[in-house]
Amino acid sequence: GPPVPCAHWPCRALRWRPSLLSAMFADGDETVDEAAQQPSKVAASQPIFEDGPTLYRCAEGVLFVKRSDDPTSKRIVRVPWKTGQLVHSTGLQWIGKQGGVWAELDAQFGQMGWALVRGPGFGVNGPVLIEVTDGQELLHIQVLLLESETTSGIVFESMFSSDQSISDVKKALSKSTGLTQHHCCLSKDPPGMSPSGIRLGADYMPELRDDMTLGACGFKGSGLIFLVYVGDKPGNLVVRYQPLPKLEFGR
Repeated sequence: GPPVPCAHWPCRALRWRPSLLSAMFADGDETVDEAAQQPSKVAASQPIFEDGPTLYRCAEGVLFVKRSDDPTSKRIVRVPWKTGQLVHSTGLQWIGKQGGVWAELDAQFGQMGWALVRGPGFGVNGPVLIEVTDGQELLHIQVLLLESETTSGIVFESMFSSDQSISDVKKALSKSTGLTQHHCCLSKDPPGMSPSGIRLGADYMPELRDDMTLGACGFKGSGLIFLVYVGDKPGNLVVRYQPLPKLEFGR
């Protein structure tokens, strides 16, 4: 059914001991919005909802957190968080005026405050947190751009469900990096090597069809997808170096 407003907030909102509070401020926190304000009452049109998800996975490699028990706080910090890493919530949610959905973090697991689940204005291309549900298999997908031995590397990573398609990966990849979707050739295996030891081109790479689901591709838990890009790359493309797999002739 629809979310149920919590009648006991702020009484129900978890109160943290000062020692625990100071211990949970991560060294890697980076302030997104310095405009801190005094806690205020939540407007009637923006209630706290209970019975929300209590377990998420990080989809973007970062969390946006309000280090306060008040979800209306304007001070937000950017916390590095591994893609695919679990995030525990109390089940309380709040929806901001701009439509952003925030989940209260469960302090028993080492983090406090309210974390963005999804919403506009943070420079991300999809949800920041994805709910973990029974029967749904989430995959940590990385895309490795194939170039030379020194310039190849990871250009994109995110979480996908096993029933999402290669087309969904391309759309997310394009939105995140600026690469043109129809210039992206994706494969589970890189092109093989020629007898002279030169890596063959995309024509020799078994390309994944756009309509194939990630589950049908055989990915379990995580997956590395190889990208051959046949267009002009944007100048601001960020490539995180990763060595290419060693291949022999014929592979």
